Amino acid sequence: MQLASASPDWSDANLKKQIQAKSEFAWNVTLLTSEAENDPMATVFIPSLMQKLTHGETTVTVEGQSVREIIDNLEEMYPGTKERLVDKFKIKNGITVAVDGEISPIGILEKVDANSEIHFLPAVGGG
Repeated sequence: MQLASASPDWSDANLKKQIQAKSEFAWNVTLLTSEAENDPMATVFIPSLMQKLTHGETTVTVEGQSVREIIDNLEEMYPGTKERLVDKFKIKNGITVAVDGEISPIGILEKVDANSEIHFLPAVGGG
């Protein structure tokens, strides 16, 4: 029995195809990576009274470019969160929003960066 040995095709046309295929693959990987890096993914710290809605999660990563988008996307992920945070078109009375450690004076209109941290802080009562 004679074994056929397959010799590699070193022709210019075949090498050109292989280089082109590798270049297209690298471009696609770069494109996907670049698009993923541009998608804002903020970390949202969930108040203890809302953690039942997030199945016990204390932090979740959410896409959005403003607090409004973050809340809308939270609602898609965990139904009921928007009702707890928003009254009509503004953050509910008794809740404050902090983005990257700064209390937001403009609430849901506040811009969010790709690595932002968002806290929804319930009011603390007492005397």
